[in-house]
Amino acid sequence: MDMIEHMNDNSQLFKIQRDLLEGTVSTTRMLQNCMLLAGATGSTELRTWARRELEGYPGDADLPGYRKIFAQIYVDGQNGAWFFKEQSIGPEDLPEVVREAGINNKVLFYQGLAELEALATRDDQFIHLSLPRGDMIKKIMNHELCKREPYAQYHRVYYSASRAAIHGVVEGVRTALADLVSELVRTLPSDQQLPSKEQADQAVHFTVTGEHSQVSVTNSRASGSSTSTATTTVERTEKDESWWKRWRKRGIIIGIFSMCGATAGVLNYLQIAPWS
Repeated sequence: MDMIEHMNDNSQLFKIQRDLLEGTVSTTRMLQNCMLLAGATGSTELRTWARRELEGYPGDADLPGYRKIFAQIYVDGQNGAWFFKEQSIGPEDLPEVVREAGINNKVLFYQGLAELEALATRDDQFIHLSLPRGDMIKKIMNHELCKREPYAQYHRVYYSASRAAIHGVVEGVRTALADLVSELVRTLPSDQQLPSKEQADQAVHFTVTGEHSQVSVTNSRASGSSTSTATTTVERTEKDESWWKRWRKRGIIIGIFSMCGATAGVLNYLQIAPWS
C-alpha cells in the first residue's frame, strides 16, 4: 500500500488501482473509470486508448502487441463429390498477392473488449475466425484452384485460434491497464492527487504503444502550492501500412474485382460469418 499512501480515497487513480489490487471489478468497469480519469486530466491519449479497448480499434489502427496472436490457417471445400474440412495450410499456400498484402498466421483483434470476452468464454476449445477480407481471399484462391482442379473449390478460409489464446488477449488488456496505472503512480509527485495531462499522455506512450521515452518530472514550490511538469521526448516510428492500403496502393483491388467478375458465373461462393 506504500504506493498509494499519498492518494486519498476520492482519487480516480486510487480507485482504479484499488480495483486492480482487489481483483473483483471487471476490466470493462475499470476502463470506464479510466475514461473518467482521462476527462479529469484532459488526456486525449488516455481517453482514446480506453475507448478503443472498450469499443474496438479502427481497421487502420496500429494495434498494441497484446492484441496480436498466431493461429493456424484452415480451409473447407470440395473436389467434385468429395468434401473436405479443416485442412490446414501455411502462409506459403496462400496466393502471392495475398502474401504480399501481409496476410499470414498473425491474427489481429480489432474488436471491443466485450466481444473478445464473449469469444474467450465460449465452450469451444478452438474458435474459427475469418481472415481479413476473407471472402475476397477465398475468391482469389478459387480462381487459382480452378486452373488446376476445374471441379474443386474452397468454401471457407479461416483461422483456428485456441480459446486460451483469445483469453490471453483479454488478460493482456487488463495487464496493460495495470502497467499504465503503475506508471502513473510512479511518476506522480507525493503531494499531487491527479496526474497532469502530459503525465497521462506519456504513460500511454510508455506502456501501451511501446514508445519508451525519457520522462523527467520536476516539482516547484511557491507559497505553499505545488506544480508539476513532465518533459517528454517521444521517438515515433512510422507505422506499418495496413494490408488494405498496400493492396489499394498497388492497384491490386481493381484487379481482384475484375478477376472475381470473370469467375463469378463459374464458382458458387458460400457466405461465411466472421466466426462460428
